[in-house]
Amino acid sequence: MEPIGSDDAKIENRDARRGLDPPFVSSTLYTLSRDVVTFLTYPGPRVFTKNEAQNVGNWLYSFDLKPIHDRRIQQWDVCENDMIAKRFSDSFKPLESMEDMYKNVQEGRPLCTGFRQERCAPCYSCSNRLGHWRDRGLSCDSSQGISLIRSDSSDLGSTVNLRDPMPGLAAKPKWIIPGILSDTSSIYSDTDEWVRLHWAIWTTDPAKTWKQRHYQAIETVFVHNPNAVLIILSNTLPSNFFSAYTRQGYQIHIMAVSKELLLHRKWFFSAETEDWIRRWEEWSKKSPYFPIHLADYIRLVAIYKYGGLYMDMDALWVRAPGDSTTEFIGSDISDTESDHAWSLDANNTYLANGVMRFRRGRTMFREIAENSFTAAKYDPKCFNCGGPKAFTTYVKTRRSLLETNGLHILPREALYPYNWKEIVPALRKTNRAEDDVLRIEDHSLSIHLYGKVTSDSDIEEGSVVGAVLKIWGLDLSPPFQSNPGSPRLQGPKIMYYQVPSTPSESESRSTVLDKVPGSFKGIYAVFVRGGRSADGFITRKASILITVKVGAIAMDAQGAGTKRIQMDLGQSITMAQLNLALSRLRYIPPTSAGWDGADDIKIQVEFGLMIEQLVIPVIRRAATKHA
Repeated sequence: MEPIGSDDAKIENRDARRGLDPPFVSSTLYTLSRDVVTFLTYPGPRVFTKNEAQNVGNWLYSFDLKPIHDRRIQQWDVCENDMIAKRFSDSFKPLESMEDMYKNVQEGRPLCTGFRQERCAPCYSCSNRLGHWRDRGLSCDSSQGISLIRSDSSDLGSTVNLRDPMPGLAAKPKWIIPGILSDTSSIYSDTDEWVRLHWAIWTTDPAKTWKQRHYQAIETVFVHNPNAVLIILSNTLPSNFFSAYTRQGYQIHIMAVSKELLLHRKWFFSAETEDWIRRWEEWSKKSPYFPIHLADYIRLVAIYKYGGLYMDMDALWVRAPGDSTTEFIGSDISDTESDHAWSLDANNTYLANGVMRFRRGRTMFREIAENSFTAAKYDPKCFNCGGPKAFTTYVKTRRSLLETNGLHILPREALYPYNWKEIVPALRKTNRAEDDVLRIEDHSLSIHLYGKVTSDSDIEEGSVVGAVLKIWGLDLSPPFQSNPGSPRLQGPKIMYYQVPSTPSESESRSTVLDKVPGSFKGIYAVFVRGGRSADGFITRKASILITVKVGAIAMDAQGAGTKRIQMDLGQSITMAQLNLALSRLRYIPPTSAGWDGADDIKIQVEFGLMIEQLVIPVIRRAATKHA
């Protein structure tokens, strides 16, 4: 139920955090077990408050009993099939009755059979539902339950500093990667281009563990983000390991990692975390998980110092994030019972630090590191205590505050459409591969391969994963370079222009899961792939000619459209530069009411000796909504 906005009626989060009062709120529907009722009715004196719902919290506080805020207990006139309690009251007149629901239970039907489900239930996904609970000023938190999001100066979120002050580039930077990244900052970190920074980690012998799929994972990054700056932190990869890509203009940098380099670069948060690094050898002997813990620590420092997107090397991108501003982390669902004690909610949700994007200086990263990677707090026997568990437990107690201040927790399907049990079948041949890829691309940004599960499994041709790699590959890795052939133009066979359902929807600011109508991204990506000439930096003459039959084409997200665009890019253009220009194109439909919803786009690309053309039919259709 929506909480009362009065300070008299609600115990605020700041009080609960100090431990002065229990986190029970007025105007809340309670479901009490028999043992709790026994505690409440035990003979003895009682202190009463004027807000009766707070009495329960006060009386149970001495027994160290805390509430579980379970979204399956619903006060509103809504219905979800997994509910365990629903209010029926004389204060409103639901069309369905308690008897109807009980009959569904008796006869083994889904709980909400025959009940209206068009309205969004608080704390549930609002996909294809009306009335998002956030639009009513509500925030869901696994510890505090439903709270009002305040906008006034008394709001806790506006009084707590969630970022640390960070040093900028020095007048004479001490470059680690010349011209890009110094010991204190990068040329992107404090600009709108901070999202160009991509980070990954590799700490094992590539001769034993590096596979073709790892090259292909990198290629999916550059297909969707041709101007990405990928920095791979590694103590094993040679400096020329990615020369097949850097010759084509793609920015991949290997940054060496060792105990000495971490200390020299001051990649620590405090004297305590510095001491943890100095005892590297001790931890490597005590912990079977030290390489994993070290990777967890390094990504914390990298994102804290410089910002950007971190990705595991087994993440395959199917499209780029829909905006360049949202700070996010992915979530997944655990089926391990012991994880429920620290998971984010009743669904056993946990935060997965395998893919995340943040601006630099977030206090969260420093505090997670200081809670996990000091001699006093480090647990060498705990597998995920510096990773998912550390992120989840930190966010769990501060979720409302963090989300009010820019943290976005993406739903599981956004980054992990297959869990670790489901991923192996996605490597097997299926007659549904193309349909599954389209479905995934519509709701997801990437697919995680869970390397520990799939590293010994082949990716079969005709599988979902095989289709992803076939569609979004540059064909530049060494196996392809043994018989490289000529560059070729890749693009969609058809484009469905997704028309926003309402004017306000088309005017709203893009979010990380949104797909920009008419953009040549994701399944509609147009790019050049393959081909190699001599060793060394590879440039070619390049040009683009685009014509549209009815609508228009624009050269960037904000530009006005025209029916014909001709771009002579120059005589010495890299594949990365050409693909960046192609990725910025955007189709604009005609504005006339008489448009029949069909159009044709012709894209001709010259790149060296390659001259190829795509003819892409355009068909209008309604947009797909995301939660």
